[in-house]
Amino acid sequence: MEASKTPPASPSSPAAQELMTAERDWMNAVAKHDEAALRRIIADDFTMTSAFSTGELENKDSFVKNATQGVNGMSFEYHDTQVHMYGDTGIVKTRVKISYTFNGQDRSGDYMVTDVWVKRDGHWQVVTRHSSLPAKQAAK
Repeated sequence: MEASKTPPASPSSPAAQELMTAERDWMNAVAKHDEAALRRIIADDFTMTSAFSTGELENKDSFVKNATQGVNGMSFEYHDTQVHMYGDTGIVKTRVKISYTFNGQDRSGDYMVTDVWVKRDGHWQVVTRHSSLPAKQAAK
């Protein structure tokens, strides 16, 4: 039996636009150290595996603390973005060219990111993120 395929949502579809707005709002909240916005955007059951992880999952409280206390000088730009919709769940697959320091260490780079969003009470919340560095960049 062939698996059903869900094509990416049109970049101009309302749902895709909502999710990309939510993505940008999330990263802008990190850049501005906006704890209230981060707590609203990030679901309580959020987990993240980052490009710098040694295998542990980061939770909401840890992410908010790191974003508001450790991240500085952040700017970002999305490339090659795909949005897939599954009812009230959306998946954003993208590359993010990002510039920032974390606790004084430069972590700028071109990240590959997959974010899973769920619409709850009429608002999108991110429930998980996985980020990695392309192999050629990781080998620096």
